Amino acid sequence: PAPGTAYSPGFCVPAAHEEEIGVLIGRRESPICVWAPKRFGKTWFLNRVVQITAAKAPGTRVARVVLDLGSSKRQQAVPAARFCRNVLEVLARALGNGDPAGAVAARWDENASPVDNLRDVLEGLLREDPDGDRILLVMDDVDRIHGWDFAEDFLFALRLFHELAAQEPAWERLTV
Repeated sequence: PAPGTAYSPGFCVPAAHEEEIGVLIGRRESPICVWAPKRFGKTWFLNRVVQITAAKAPGTRVARVVLDLGSSKRQQAVPAARFCRNVLEVLARALGNGDPAGAVAARWDENASPVDNLRDVLEGLLREDPDGDRILLVMDDVDRIHGWDFAEDFLFALRLFHELAAQEPAWERLTV
């Protein structure tokens, strides 16, 4: 298939390392970052690993956040608050919330930073249904936020989510 074509298992040649990465994600040992040149198959690879992880961990729902931010020439394509709200709405939907925008708006604190809201709102959503399915947060094209005002804080928050999942019962359902 041509570059940019949607993932299709029929065109995928399985590799042993994909299985190993799928198992690592299932064990939540560490966040995984895939880095390669443009059009090298990272998104296909990511889709394949997500497929493997879901097969090996029944009850896992995937919250996929695709950062399709358009031209990388834009300095600040999306304000931090809107970006964090959008990520939270994807997560709320994956958690089974019927009104993701409403759930996020109800918990959003206008006096807190967007990244603090990201953490606090997500924790509230996770606490709503502590026995629900595991959520696998997959982010594609996350490198596009480098250079944005809040990029460092956002990436730190992702790492924090991983740490919280290992330490706090409310967060153990989340795999980053």
